[in-house]
Amino acid sequence: MRVKSLIKQANPVPAAPARRGPGRRAVLVTALAGGTAAVVAGVAFLASGGAQAPGGRPPGGGGAIADQEYYRSTERLEAVADLIVRGRLGPGREEESGPGRGGSTYTVAPVDVTATAKGEVPGNRLQLSYIPPGAAAETAPLTAGKEYVFLLTKDGATAGGHYLVSTMQGWYAVDGDDRATPGPENDVPLSPTVRRALRLRG
Repeated sequence: MRVKSLIKQANPVPAAPARRGPGRRAVLVTALAGGTAAVVAGVAFLASGGAQAPGGRPPGGGGAIADQEYYRSTERLEAVADLIVRGRLGPGREEESGPGRGGSTYTVAPVDVTATAKGEVPGNRLQLSYIPPGAAAETAPLTAGKEYVFLLTKDGATAGGHYLVSTMQGWYAVDGDDRATPGPENDVPLSPTVRRALRLRG
């Protein structure tokens, strides 16, 4: 036992160093890096537009019905339309769309056109296909017998078929005073040129 004690005293085993957490400088550097990343992310968001459509929906995208593009200016909204017309919506029928239109249920209804601001409508009547309430996440609450302004696109795969440029922004209700009111999730007005062509009051 005495020999063992003497050996330990001659060559003691060093104790393992205690583990330490990150020093104050490391914590400070990490915090600064995180703050810089947050600032960069904020700047990138503002540079990309930083806006949402009314109702909290982000603009842009297209494709699926729930991810339609929201046009933030009158010029852009009217530019994407092939037709801009004023007309009365007739009673419609339900049809299933193909895969190219998401397989949704559409209402197909005639529109008797009374004025045109963009494009041509042979015979002053067209067929409108729109998604009725309850058929998808984004729908157009249109009512047969009422008058509207429609901003439409042509569907090359469907003979004579027309679709709203957006379920939120492709229609404006026309009241008895000849004023066009946008839908509840659309805050983009029609241009004075379009209003004059459609005989609408400002």
